[in-house]
Amino acid sequence: MRLRANTGEASPELLTRLREHRDGIDRRIADLRSTRDRLDTVITSATNAWETGRPCRPR
Repeated sequence: MRLRANTGEASPELLTRLREHRDGIDRRIADLRSTRDRLDTVITSATNAWETGRPCRPR
């Protein structure tokens, strides 16, 4: 499961682990993007409520 530094060769097991790690990072990025999108919605609604003096719509 090691990378051979002198040849640059990696075992299949290491490549699998690296791909799995990358996939986990991709999932966390997607979760963060979704959270940011929801936060943007809250900020927009709160800004509109503040500017118009009307309360935010419940969702």
